[in-house]
Amino acid sequence: QSAPSLHEAVRAELLERIMGGIYQPGALIPSTAMLSEEFGVSQS
Repeated sequence: QSAPSLHEAVRAELLERIMGGIYQPGALIPSTAMLSEEFGVSQS
């Protein structure tokens, strides 16, 4: 089986952070600009 695509990997990491309590209910998650910088991806 092939490795997950980049957007799938980012999605999985964000979901893990949400489920793990890093991002609390009602709290804001980082902006797309901050996330794209953190993950080294473009916003498009």
